[in-house]
Amino acid sequence: MKNVLQSVLLLAALASILALGCAKKTPTEGTTTVKAPETATAPEATEAAGKAAGTEGEIDIASKAPKDAQAVRNPIKADVASLDRGKALYAKNCALCHGDKGDGKGPEAAGLTPPPANFTSKEEMGRTDGALFWVVSNGGYPMPDYSKTLTENERWDLVNYVRAFVKK
Repeated sequence: MKNVLQSVLLLAALASILALGCAKKTPTEGTTTVKAPETATAPEATEAAGKAAGTEGEIDIASKAPKDAQAVRNPIKADVASLDRGKALYAKNCALCHGDKGDGKGPEAAGLTPPPANFTSKEEMGRTDGALFWVVSNGGYPMPDYSKTLTENERWDLVNYVRAFVKK
């Protein structure tokens, strides 16, 4: 009887731990927002903030690709096959926040800080392919890092696909 009671208690404890671990995190859990000193240069601010992100007046590291990353050229031609692959990846990984139209107004976008990028904006899409690839690869709160879940070619296909939004 004692063994049965211990087993039941152990299972209850494990269930509680799993339930707590699976609970939805609030937008601020597990993130760090660092305000750059007003006198800091962009590289100093980037280094100080790491992968932090923030609201107005704070640094959104996801949009601050290093110069060497900005210079990387896209090895995948933006042909129909790449755009089709990118479209499927976008629907699965990006549309909830960035929206089906790429306008940053997806169903999960409300309340995100910083807001999702608007791929229909020529200003926002003025980044190089290398910079966009860096953002997809490294993320930045609240955007996840896709370097471990998508292959390099898949990330380039996404870059090609999101480029198409601004041309429409």
